[in-house]
Amino acid sequence: SAILISQQKIKTEKAVIENLTLVVSKIRESIKDASAITGSYPADTLDLTINGATTTYSLNNGFLQKKVGSADAVNITTDKVTITPWPGEHIFTQVSTQTIQVKLEATSTVDSQIHHQIETTVGLRENW
Repeated sequence: SAILISQQKIKTEKAVIENLTLVVSKIRESIKDASAITGSYPADTLDLTINGATTTYSLNNGFLQKKVGSADAVNITTDKVTITPWPGEHIFTQVSTQTIQVKLEATSTVDSQIHHQIETTVGLRENW
């Protein structure tokens, strides 16, 4: 029925938005905790120095992953979405030595018509 289809669409939409929100909040948190942004940009990988160790965010088969030091990379998005850069763009662009712009797109793996983009710019926290 139309109501069931609408409910499914709402659940699917919610999964896409929740994944994007979670990813951006984790990346923001890490950038604010970082003492330095390393690596070369624009790229689909972000390298940060946090407490002397490297934290890396990277794209792997549609999942955004986080790797801290020598630990294994961990998916921070679910299999309900595929993460991609915006068309013709990279996920991470270094705006200044202290600032990174993040542009992500999440597409539902259940219904490819449902997708959202997010853009945010985050700076390192000032270390006084």
